[in-house]
Amino acid sequence: MRFDRREGTARRSDVWAVGCTSKFVWPVPDKGLVKRIHRIEAPTLIMWGKQDALISSVYAAESGRRIAGSRIEVIDQCGHIPQMEQLEQTLALVREFLG
Repeated sequence: MRFDRREGTARRSDVWAVGCTSKFVWPVPDKGLVKRIHRIEAPTLIMWGKQDALISSVYAAESGRRIAGSRIEVIDQCGHIPQMEQLEQTLALVREFLG
C-alpha cells in the first residue's frame, strides 16, 4: 500500500483494494482464539479506530477484557488503518507503550 507522508493519507485505490480483499477473507473463521486469548501474558497495546467500519471498535474492549493488563487506545477520527489515517498519534502511542 502506498502512503504519502506529506498528506498523511493512503491512495484511494490502495484503500479500496484492502476493502475488496476483506470481502473474500471475512469473516475470519474462529480458530480457537476465544479459548486461548486469556493466555497472553506479554504487555499488549490494543489500538483501534473509533470509526472503523470494517471491524467495530467494541472488539477493542472485548479483546482488552480478555487480555489481562492490556492497554486499550481507541483513536478518534480514525477508521480501520490507524497507522495510515492517524500516523502521528499512532506513532506516539506505540513509542509511549514501548517506552
